[in-house]
Amino acid sequence: MLVKLRDQLFLLLTFSRCVSANKARDNGPMTKCPVNECSERFGSESQLYPDNFAKREINAFEVFCRGKQRDCPWKGSLGMLEAHLNECPFVDKDVQQRSPAREHSPSHVGTQLEARRSGPSYTRPQGVTETLPQEQASQEEQISARLSVRAEHEQNETDEMRRIITGLTNTVHHLERQVEEAGIRQERLSFRLFELEGLACNGSYIWKIETYRQWRQDAISGVMTAQYSPPFHTSSHGYKLCMRICLNGIDNGVGRYVALFIHMLPGDYDNILMWPFTGRIVLSILDQSGDDHIWQTLLTKPYLLSFQTPTAPLNQQGYGFVEFAPIEVIREPQYVKNNILLVKFEFYR
Repeated sequence: MLVKLRDQLFLLLTFSRCVSANKARDNGPMTKCPVNECSERFGSESQLYPDNFAKREINAFEVFCRGKQRDCPWKGSLGMLEAHLNECPFVDKDVQQRSPAREHSPSHVGTQLEARRSGPSYTRPQGVTETLPQEQASQEEQISARLSVRAEHEQNETDEMRRIITGLTNTVHHLERQVEEAGIRQERLSFRLFELEGLACNGSYIWKIETYRQWRQDAISGVMTAQYSPPFHTSSHGYKLCMRICLNGIDNGVGRYVALFIHMLPGDYDNILMWPFTGRIVLSILDQSGDDHIWQTLLTKPYLLSFQTPTAPLNQQGYGFVEFAPIEVIREPQYVKNNILLVKFEFYR
């Protein structure tokens, strides 16, 4: 009976995922799932998925021979029970080979025992009580209890894993927020550092372009045709400006000349400065291998809007040179070194 109970458990485990996970795809004969509670049908046995792990667990359960009450000393795994029963001298072979339906029937068990009592060949072994069905029921209950414990243990492990995953997900989200906030703080500090550098330049500022090749390619493709420098001042309490460079040119100089301009920016001390802005400005692209700098002088024109008191965050009216330097002249390693281009601003009263 234990062997047949084992086979029934295998059947349940084998067909528990029969067609809910794999529907038949052909138009051949349909076979009904052998599990009583399952009404699904499938196309072939290849769509069934046995639970081999559970099968090994069940086969490893330790059981006794059904002839234990007749002094059979055998004890072993459930997987070895069937082979032992075929050879055990304490087990009635006729009972072993009878149909499962009759063997599992309580009335049949009673009739069988009664026939064995009254038959001519029946001899009750000394000290043996007729408790075979109870012994089998006890072993079945042990197996059922073990399966229940295993299922509960697996459910607890699953719940614990879900809790761990939820905790890790929350930790990742928290770290992502911290990284984002740190990035914002870093940007603010970098901008503040640029401002401090611009205040300390005292009328002479060098713009270090560290990604020349990328900016040049962006200008050619049209992704970003112009780039602006960090802000700087003519003195610690002076005018605030920035430079604009077009590495692939603008207007008639596209593809031929680098264009370079200056723009006025609102400063902290504009109210105590003289407007319009006046003076002489020298713009240069520095030679990093010698003294052959490319430079041009710009004289301010007070009547132009470019030099009036700025009212917008960036005065759109820039002033400079559409044809500052031929593009083919700006080459490595003279003017571009380690992907760096240096542009210089100098202010003179």
